[in-house]
Amino acid sequence: MNNLEFRAWIIKENEYLMWDDMYGLERHDNGTGIHVAIADHCFLSPEEVIIEQYTGLKDKNTVKMFKNDIMKCPPNNAIDHEYNVVIKFENGRFYGERPGFVMTEDLFWLSRNAEIIGNIHESKDS
Repeated sequence: MNNLEFRAWIIKENEYLMWDDMYGLERHDNGTGIHVAIADHCFLSPEEVIIEQYTGLKDKNTVKMFKNDIMKCPPNNAIDHEYNVVIKFENGRFYGERPGFVMTEDLFWLSRNAEIIGNIHESKDS
């Protein structure tokens, strides 16, 4: 079983803070939500970061797949050309969402032959 792992998109800095660089995540009882600890007694508020969870899956190049990553998928039985999906999390599951389509795709099956090509924050095409 995989351990939970997160990364945080720091909005003001336009860069990621990876799990190994965080002191942790902390929920404050005053109702202000989850805060990212970046140093001892130094926190970023929910307004300053977007927290993204690791799916537990890796792409064909063994790159870890996180929520909000963009994945390039090869042709398959239903689609005869390469296409991109954005990794989303809703109703207790991760899935791939094709921009402009209502259909969602199971992330486990997609990940086997696909590759991460970016994320929604850094890619201009998202």
